[in-house]
Amino acid sequence: MHPPAVRCENVVVSYGFRKRVSVLKGLNLSVPKRAIYGLLGPSGCGKTTLLRCIVGRLSPNSGLVEVFDEKPNSARSQIPGRGVGYVPQEIALFADFNAFEHLRYFGMLHGMDKEAIEKKSRFLVHLLNLPDPKLLVKNLSGGQQRRVSLAIALLHDPPLLILDEPTVGLDPLLRQRIWLYLREILNQSNTTVIITTHYIEEASQADVVGLMRNGDILAQSSPHTLMERHQLKTLEEVFLKLCMDADRSFTETVIESSIKRSLSLTSSSKEHVEVHKMDEKAPLLRSNRSTSGKSGSLRKPNILLSKDDGERRCRDAFCCSKKSLTNIGALMWKNVVKSIRNPGLLLFEFFLPAFQVILFCLSIGGSPSDLPVATVNLDSGFLGTNMGNIFLNCINNNTVKKMPFSTVDEAVHEAVKGHTYGYVLIPETFTTDLIKRLQECTKASNSTVEGSTISVSLDQTDDQLSIVIVRAIQNAYTCFLNEAADISPTKFNPQSMESPVTFIKPVYGSLDSKFTDYVIPGIIVSIAFGLTIALTSMAFVIERKEGLVERTWVAGVSTMQMLLGHVFVQIIIIIIQMLAMVFFAIVVFKIQVVGSVALLLLLTFAQGFAGMSFGFVVSAFCEYETTAIQLTMGCFFPIFILSGVLWPLQSMPRWLMYVSNTLPTTRAAAAMRSITERGWGLTWSEVWQGYLVSLAWIVVLLIIAAIGLKIRK
Repeated sequence: MHPPAVRCENVVVSYGFRKRVSVLKGLNLSVPKRAIYGLLGPSGCGKTTLLRCIVGRLSPNSGLVEVFDEKPNSARSQIPGRGVGYVPQEIALFADFNAFEHLRYFGMLHGMDKEAIEKKSRFLVHLLNLPDPKLLVKNLSGGQQRRVSLAIALLHDPPLLILDEPTVGLDPLLRQRIWLYLREILNQSNTTVIITTHYIEEASQADVVGLMRNGDILAQSSPHTLMERHQLKTLEEVFLKLCMDADRSFTETVIESSIKRSLSLTSSSKEHVEVHKMDEKAPLLRSNRSTSGKSGSLRKPNILLSKDDGERRCRDAFCCSKKSLTNIGALMWKNVVKSIRNPGLLLFEFFLPAFQVILFCLSIGGSPSDLPVATVNLDSGFLGTNMGNIFLNCINNNTVKKMPFSTVDEAVHEAVKGHTYGYVLIPETFTTDLIKRLQECTKASNSTVEGSTISVSLDQTDDQLSIVIVRAIQNAYTCFLNEAADISPTKFNPQSMESPVTFIKPVYGSLDSKFTDYVIPGIIVSIAFGLTIALTSMAFVIERKEGLVERTWVAGVSTMQMLLGHVFVQIIIIIIQMLAMVFFAIVVFKIQVVGSVALLLLLTFAQGFAGMSFGFVVSAFCEYETTAIQLTMGCFFPIFILSGVLWPLQSMPRWLMYVSNTLPTTRAAAAMRSITERGWGLTWSEVWQGYLVSLAWIVVLLIIAAIGLKIRK
């Protein structure tokens, strides 16, 4: 007898950690070559789990699975890969791809050249009566999408074709047409087909039927043989009879086991009962097991000539490397096509960081203007001079909108009502007492000092506006001293009346620096990090939900290849985003950069790469879009707040400052601030630490993402 195409012996698969749930319970199965094997069973009996073991997506807890005499995922096996064509139960198609683009993508994954893909695609369009290949999948009917999915599996002429309930939800006519397609395929090639279904009437069209229930094969043979053996007219009656016999056998086995334990029967008699029961359940396997011996002897020895061993290993390594590059190229092509399919969204992705920088520069850090402040000038003047008016005229009219009132009560009332940001009160004897104070200097009385003092009361609920008003009044005081020195009867040096503390040229920065100069480096870092998280956090979630990740893995793509395929495309997007963002910050809004622009761009790119890596971690571990969004937002905002972008780290508790310094953006923001305002380079520790922390996070996050994808695989 020829060895079977697929052989499963005593396969056990359990799910769960604390409470294990057995899905496959010592299953035995034999699929002959060049035949249609119909796997019939109700939903939840373990059909999909069995198929995942066959295609190498799931390793059984125990037992043997061999496809064409090789274990899936072994070095010699082409499963996952070119050895199998897989049609999952889900549609598993890209909504924004047409049929030809699907065939090209999976053809590239299977190492087919462009000419072969086009030739086979034209054949499949005719064979399966596919719709217009240029129509996007989202515009096709359910039946048309099923046929496109089947065409993908047939594209590379696989020796094994697996269809997981491909006829679910289809009308009877379309189901019959699919079976006709399968029969035609078998007549034209050496393909072996495994098709799962819970429609008993269509399973009767298979060459061999495996009747499955509760994680085990009740019987397997041709439909005609099964009906003859059990002397029944329909396959449905056979299946019902086997189910009832299995239930009765299970009850009898439980009772018999209880009796045997009480009588302490020998282990040999138990083994005899178990072997007898297995022979009844899987008659097709009996002859194979009797000639093959134990499961360990079923594996063929790997006999290699020593003189060819080096050449073989070099050839395998070259082919593996070439296939990896081909797979990565196919994944990159797929991701690029998906991106450019929606040009509006692509432009939005490119310029969203720049747009946020524009909004920030337009709305944050500017000088507030037209701030209403009540003024009460009670100064009666002296010899035609009114120092109160001179002082009020020195206040910048662009910053402070002066609203004069005659009484203090009116000014207070307007401030309490929120119509003004406070009031300025000039006492009645201001001019007289100020001249007297200048004459007496250190001998001036308290009443003279009080009469020459201007009182200011502000609404401190808006601290930033209060600071602006205070600065405007302080600047007005300097201007007032210069004018008062010229008209005062008592000549004095205006500098003698200023504060004894003077601020000279700063070590770094300038005396008139803006809040924007401090914040913009951290904002650039945060935007670069945060937006790339949002763009990549859905990279695998949606494809996994639609079954596309599963299908790509079955095509032979490794976890690292899938990750790199996304990374290379995202790098291009990040570069464009960062260039646009820095261009608007430096060229359009004239943000001062004292140091190297190249270092600034490199650090911005590093932060974008770190954010991309974080997004891949979220995408690898999250099952649903809402979970990914919640996790992204829940992580980004604490990082943003603790990174020292809006407020100095020195204001935090010491333990929290240590935590902040380990975050991805904190050191990077400090490094970028040192580059833009201090002109520091990589020789300074604060700068190279920013790069080092970014690189460390990139490496760690990519490793975690790869582990997450491997676990989810």
